[in-house]
Amino acid sequence: MDPVQNVAAVLLKAIAANPEAVGIEVSEEGSRTTLTVTVDEADVPRVIGRKGRTINAVRTIVKAAGLKAQRQVSLDLLAPEI
Repeated sequence: MDPVQNVAAVLLKAIAANPEAVGIEVSEEGSRTTLTVTVDEADVPRVIGRKGRTINAVRTIVKAAGLKAQRQVSLDLLAPEI
């Protein structure tokens, strides 16, 4: 597993109440990597956090890990339709 993907997985699984449902799909375009995250429907509010603070903190840490690997990384959360 890629170190950047591993950082994202560890953080999101620690936040989620159902860590088995956390899924990360990686797509790469040159030096840009996009991590698309899916979580259990019940965990969406928990992962997003109040006013988006939790997901923004995770994004910041993942971007920092990407900079160390000399890549641009973005993290997208796919929320199930309600």
